[in-house]
Amino acid sequence: KPYLLTVGSFKERKGQKQITLGFIEAVKKIPELKYVLEGNYNNSYGDDIKKLINEAGLAHKVFFLGNISKDLLRVVYRNATAFALLPQEVQGDTDIEGFGLVLLDAAASGLPIIASTEGPSAEAVSVGENSILVDPHNIKAISDAIVRICTNNALQEKMSRASLDFARYKSWDRMVDAYMPHYELHAH
Repeated sequence: KPYLLTVGSFKERKGQKQITLGFIEAVKKIPELKYVLEGNYNNSYGDDIKKLINEAGLAHKVFFLGNISKDLLRVVYRNATAFALLPQEVQGDTDIEGFGLVLLDAAASGLPIIASTEGPSAEAVSVGENSILVDPHNIKAISDAIVRICTNNALQEKMSRASLDFARYKSWDRMVDAYMPHYELHAH
């Protein structure tokens, strides 16, 4: 600790490159900060990110876990300082980012979240409570959000409590209970 966490396959639309660039800037202010990435990184996008990290001389601070077991992933979530995922629209890419279940996983782990102003992120977080939304193309805003969360224990604790509350609010049981009356109304 402290470390920033991102979970998901390495795809341009998930924003790992922008998070990496934000991390490179943030580590200038938080030298002890590390970055942990989980997901399949064996592609050209993953290679681009590794190149950025190596060129910045930060290979010793960034850890590529690949796809790991759910049990180990829970431990990784539990020990992170913050979570970042910056879904974005990519010109020419017909593959779109879905709801963002990893954002809910991060919330259920009590993590402060840095998420994107683009795509479905705002639906998967409690904006301003457990998360900071940033323009995924604004590296300074990304870096500032990382620094703000990772250097402010009171903010981390407040956002952590909000994440846990939000995850309870978005539980499967609660969502089923909320939607069943609508389903039953229209099923008859």
